[in-house]
Amino acid sequence: MKSKLLTWDNMHQKLSRVFISSIVNRVQFKTLKLINGVSREILIRERASSFSNSKLGIVILHYQHIEDTIRAIESVLEQKGVEYHLFVVSNDENLDAFIRLSKQFVDITMIQAPGNIGYAGGNNIALSLMVEDKAEYSLILNPDATIPSGQLALLYQKAIENPEVGIIGSTIVYGDRPNTIWFSGASIDFKNGLETEHIDIGKEYDNSRLEPFETDYVTGACILMKLDTLLKIGLIPEEYFLYFEETDYCLKASQQNISMKVFPDIKVLHFKRSEEGGIPSLYYLYYFSRNALVMTKKFNEAKVALTQKRIEEKAALWLKRIKSVSPQDLDKSQKAIEYGIKDGLNGRTGKVDLNVRLKL
Repeated sequence: MKSKLLTWDNMHQKLSRVFISSIVNRVQFKTLKLINGVSREILIRERASSFSNSKLGIVILHYQHIEDTIRAIESVLEQKGVEYHLFVVSNDENLDAFIRLSKQFVDITMIQAPGNIGYAGGNNIALSLMVEDKAEYSLILNPDATIPSGQLALLYQKAIENPEVGIIGSTIVYGDRPNTIWFSGASIDFKNGLETEHIDIGKEYDNSRLEPFETDYVTGACILMKLDTLLKIGLIPEEYFLYFEETDYCLKASQQNISMKVFPDIKVLHFKRSEEGGIPSLYYLYYFSRNALVMTKKFNEAKVALTQKRIEEKAALWLKRIKSVSPQDLDKSQKAIEYGIKDGLNGRTGKVDLNVRLKL
């Protein structure tokens, strides 16, 4: 049975059950005014300890895979040598994760979003709360990522020591191959259609590259930024729903001469749910194909046709892999790409029900 979008009427009913069973304490509804002036209804359980003088806010956005989220939370809570305020936002369309995580972790601020509102939508809730708390730095960490012991303090130290840098990234390695690089800086090029590339992806991580360097963008799996940067650029754009929103954000930062650097000696692990089983998921195929075109139309409209050609070239490789590994998924994967391209060309944005869109 498919989950229905969480509504505030049925949430009141579910919340009553929560109170009656005394599962969650200190929980309340809140009308949060985001820093862009938009109001968003949330359910929030404040952490047990009072807010410290920490200037670092951290957000982990949960969606569906709760064991991943728990692993990410625990990796943060195990960090020493740095004070922080950890926010966890649930984008699930029911309260189960909110209840479980609230009960399991009393010293985090737990938030229930009004349904699955996407990567940017969920993270923007926590970022706006950090501004309310007068934090100075924010860290977004994917729920399928973890921070090794000691790395959070080093990352925060780099931010303090380099106040001229507005957006900071680390080296990110594969969780199941911790000596193999997934991200260590990236490039954006529109010359022959939009091409975003992770520098040194697939190469061995040997910690030999120690000096920080400029990057065209920092991946949203682990991105630290000054709150001054957030106030200058604005919130993460929500029209993409998934993929390319951080790329868009970093392009805006570049246009405003905000420095972005990678500190390669800091390492984060990424277990990459979107490629589970060795093939891209349907939502990856659709949103990547669509949003590459959406972003090209926004920043360099003359290159839309070339971007479409690039997507089709990538699609041929994706489909070849899918046919080899999971042939039963070939038809719907092809549909996801085709509809992604069609919707991108037509300027469709936001969340799409893929079961309905692909007629699955």
